Amino acid sequence: MTGSDADGSTGDILDWFSDLRSREAERRAKEDDVFYGESPGVVARLVESGVRLRSLLVAQRRKHLLDGIDTGRADVVVLSDPELHDLVGFDMHRGMVGLFDRPEPVGLDEITRSRIVCVVEGVGDDANIGAIVRTAAALEAGGLVLDASSADPFTRRAVRVSMGCVGLVPIVRASEWPPEMPGRCIIALTPTGESEIGDVEVFGPVAVAVGSEGPGLSSAMLEASDVRARIRMGAGVDSLSVSHAAAIALHHVRRELSQTR
Repeated sequence: MTGSDADGSTGDILDWFSDLRSREAERRAKEDDVFYGESPGVVARLVESGVRLRSLLVAQRRKHLLDGIDTGRADVVVLSDPELHDLVGFDMHRGMVGLFDRPEPVGLDEITRSRIVCVVEGVGDDANIGAIVRTAAALEAGGLVLDASSADPFTRRAVRVSMGCVGLVPIVRASEWPPEMPGRCIIALTPTGESEIGDVEVFGPVAVAVGSEGPGLSSAMLEASDVRARIRMGAGVDSLSVSHAAAIALHHVRRELSQTR
């Protein structure tokens, strides 16, 4: 076991990574405004996006990958594979686990300056949230607006599914719902929508609203929307996963807006 201790002893650093599968680890991370990123690719993307890296565990066999990651003043501890497994409690990290500061909160007014935002209501599964974050980043949404009941996008599972894109998309937890977004067309995805999403004309700032895969969007969110759109399904299929639905709608919106620039 080797390491560099910029901010504390190796033992103190390792305490943060003990049994990361436990609820206690997630609870403590949230309370201390930090989160975990697993795998070299995720760690590298988070660092490149400007998220502050506090500490990094690296398997000896992956040590050469540090040459491509700007670890700055972060504590770096190199462990054998058995040591890393015994500490964190699993092997899905591909030999690298980082502890990061959560990004500073942004206000709704900052997010809604973007041409495209994604509004998420009632999505309680953190894997779905992670997938939506990745989708939003890939399709150039300028922000993600979550209601109070949606899952935390900075859980270990959400960050893994997002492939580290939580550092690329500003995320705000709205204090009021539906969120106030004056001057923005809100497109609500719903199976009962009057229009197919591919037929919706898009001209100015847009918010694509998606809801849970069961109940969907609330009546309040539907009433606050300007357009209620559906995705046409093949026979025998009544819905898509929420991240896939968001991807279809965001792709359409981005393509439409690119033609009006």
